[in-house]
Amino acid sequence: LRLFLRTVVDVHPSVKVLATCFGHQLMAQALDGAAGPNPHGAFVLRRESMTCEDAMLAREDFQAAAAMFPPIESQSSGLRRVGVLESHGDCVSSLPPNATLLASSPTAEFECFSVGDTVLSWQGHPELSSAAMERKILPYVESLSDDDKKASRASWKVENDALLLVAMARGFLRGGICGGDDAATVRAHFASADALMTAPSADEGYRKTVKNLPGASGETSLADAAEATFLAVAGPGGGGGVGGDGDDDDDDENENENENEKGKPGTPSS
Repeated sequence: LRLFLRTVVDVHPSVKVLATCFGHQLMAQALDGAAGPNPHGAFVLRRESMTCEDAMLAREDFQAAAAMFPPIESQSSGLRRVGVLESHGDCVSSLPPNATLLASSPTAEFECFSVGDTVLSWQGHPELSSAAMERKILPYVESLSDDDKKASRASWKVENDALLLVAMARGFLRGGICGGDDAATVRAHFASADALMTAPSADEGYRKTVKNLPGASGETSLADAAEATFLAVAGPGGGGGVGGDGDDDDDDENENENENEKGKPGTPSS
């Protein structure tokens, strides 16, 4: 998976990649940065304020988004502080060499970074509402005490800047501008996504996914566990067309072998 991401960034620079949470960690690792368990050891599940660097404030997508949705703390901090919901046991511990730091937060020194015009990567969850956090994440984080959970809920009552960051992401994916977007469009985007995230159909999904990751434990980052899952499904040479080795004969043989393996007991299928 890391090889796939690296190949996309290096070989297909016209493809925009938005990375969130453990995707943020995987992206850092794929580009020669590093990620691992939170330095303080505790799982982070709360609203935080990230502090934006000059590089963030200079971005056209950020400026356009902030014009639509000024940061909640703008009266006291201008555009420097942006509120976001966080849910992570791991974080980026060092930036890729060619990355630009965009923002930091109290629990993630490298909260947000970019790589040229190709990658926008952040640790937080602007796509999630407090209701989604309550329903999809809080019940399944077993390391949190009752007091921790109360503190999480209390922090979610403070308004955050999800809409600003969603608008920024939309602008980034469109080439750095928010052309055609207005506040109503972004609000509708967020509301539609939230309706999916708060639906009851997948309430056990988070627990099953994390517990079934090969090697997942307190000693292993989620990024490493996800990589193990990818390799278990795709095989050591996995990664699709953009991550192949260019040897068509070998690739054809592997595909035939994989076809023959389908249906056998113990063979991962997805």
